[in-house]
Amino acid sequence: MADLPGLNATDVAYNISDSRREAMVEGMQILRSILDDLMSTGLASAAAQPISYWRDLSDRMIDCKLRGVANKLDAIGLLIQSDADWPQKVIARIASLYLLTTSFDRVEEFPPALRAEIYSACGINASRKALSQLPGLKDHWLMIREFDGNNEKVNYRTTWFLGLQSGQVGYLMDYAYGFGEFEYYFQHWSVLDAEIVFYPGAHPRRILMKEGYSRIETSPPIQAPRGLLNLNAMQEFWEHALASSPWIDSVPFIIENIRVVMHNEAYYLTDETGQIVPMHHGGYRLEDTFTKTLRSPGTMIGELRSDGITPFAIW
Repeated sequence: MADLPGLNATDVAYNISDSRREAMVEGMQILRSILDDLMSTGLASAAAQPISYWRDLSDRMIDCKLRGVANKLDAIGLLIQSDADWPQKVIARIASLYLLTTSFDRVEEFPPALRAEIYSACGINASRKALSQLPGLKDHWLMIREFDGNNEKVNYRTTWFLGLQSGQVGYLMDYAYGFGEFEYYFQHWSVLDAEIVFYPGAHPRRILMKEGYSRIETSPPIQAPRGLLNLNAMQEFWEHALASSPWIDSVPFIIENIRVVMHNEAYYLTDETGQIVPMHHGGYRLEDTFTKTLRSPGTMIGELRSDGITPFAIW
């Protein structure tokens, strides 16, 4: 992967002003104190807090220029309120945040790829201008999935692409503020002749699309990409991603020879060995999308998380 153009943008500088860095340092000190209090009083005290408590903590992190941390604290509050299995998940998130506070203290000592993961977890990404000046990965990019969401006054759109020749999978982020419009609009399953650059990281997944891309109006039938051979291989893939960065919360995957099964109105992914993992619908009408795989094995592209997978496309 590292030998492909567009996938090794690890030397991009981060333009962080002195005032912002000071605010971030202060925020990390506040966060560490909060986490110490949570662990000393136990998870029961965390469960007793109203959702406004977590929102207030999130606002403090935003004031300290730590948007990424703020989002993670919001997620903890929502987990406690809505997930029956929240204790294990919250402990994992608290541990990840605590590790972030200690790593941020010596961020410049880490290799560039891991340094990028630390900054990304804080909510800081390499500048689009710097990335756009780097050589990219030229390919025919298939648009396979799109998610819309909003955060306060910001609407965001996540669009996933598959490189038909390279086999690379990445997502493009787009934002619309207030009543503004998104910059990009892509038709589902359209193919683009484009050059992209991956944002730096230990396991690159976010992309920047360089100017000059064009839609391919006529393309040959799209063949299923090659991928992991079974769920054991997918578990190893996930473990490798976590080993490369403990702050990774999801990675894209391609897996072959799988079927979708339904049990008690829930969907699961299974392979020829009989292993099974839970699957989140991610907004799909699964009964329509997976009619084929309910009958016979297929190839799937999706997003892998610690608690299951979200499907994007299937052959």
